[in-house]
Amino acid sequence: TVKISDGSDYVNIRQKPTTNSEKIAQAKDGDTFEFVSLDSGWYEVKLVDGSAGFISAKYIVEETNN
Repeated sequence: TVKISDGSDYVNIRQKPTTNSEKIAQAKDGDTFEFVSLDSGWYEVKLVDGSAGFISAKYIVEETNN
């Protein structure tokens, strides 16, 4: 689940796990994504259209399904 704590309205979802990478989508506070992998402080997530993107780990709160 995306958790934005710095007051921004959204965070960028990027094509690769770097801030220099192209922005491919945006996530709002509370949005939930399917986890794919964790790469150097970036979460790879599955997007609605089936593609994948990366969100900085500082904006992610992991939730477990029990």
